[in-house]
Amino acid sequence: MNIRTATEADLDHISALADEVAALHSDNEPEVFAGPNASRDREFWLSCITQPEATVTVATNDGTIVGFVTAKVTSINAPTFLKERAICRIGTIVVSSRAQRQGIGTELIRSVEAWAKSKSVVETRLEVFAFNRRALSFYASLGYAVRSHILHKGYRRGLTLPSRAPPPAGFACLRRPLMSNVRAHNEPPSSASRLLRCVRARGRTQRYAARDAVASSRLWRRSMSSDELF
Repeated sequence: MNIRTATEADLDHISALADEVAALHSDNEPEVFAGPNASRDREFWLSCITQPEATVTVATNDGTIVGFVTAKVTSINAPTFLKERAICRIGTIVVSSRAQRQGIGTELIRSVEAWAKSKSVVETRLEVFAFNRRALSFYASLGYAVRSHILHKGYRRGLTLPSRAPPPAGFACLRRPLMSNVRAHNEPPSSASRLLRCVRARGRTQRYAARDAVASSRLWRRSMSSDELF
């Protein structure tokens, strides 16, 4: 395995590989993420490679790109009650499904952290959606901890929200250690789970329709994050 800085010549491979993480996120958060489309996203990945104070690092096996990570340095100087400082934000990390469990993700993160330290930043930040338990466990193993939580409350057209909905176990315990709260934050009630499993067999469209039918049982779904995606 070789770790190096990406160039514009790597753009096609990066765009294609990014479709894997795009599919994962659109399947789990279809209201937030569009589906994979390498040609649509090509200009975005190019900007990650070329913009100042940013980097894209790739991992290769036998000359083939099997993973990449994007990062950039930003300065916090507003609002005035925040201390001014420089931080590194990790944007996207992807390891090919054919090359996982080989330590590639760890090496990519270590490479970005070394780059960030060379820029004299005080910390590295990243965002993880709550459904992505493997990523949460991975980052925890590398020493990343939750600093803040992004909560959301959706309003879907045609859906009547109940006046009161009891929070799931653990909702009031947001300060517990990272992994102790992951299950409580993400699992819908068993009745909703059974309905979703049943409808999945009938196709993608029906699954999304079923989510509206069980939305009242998922009102407390939330995004858990250390900061906003850059």
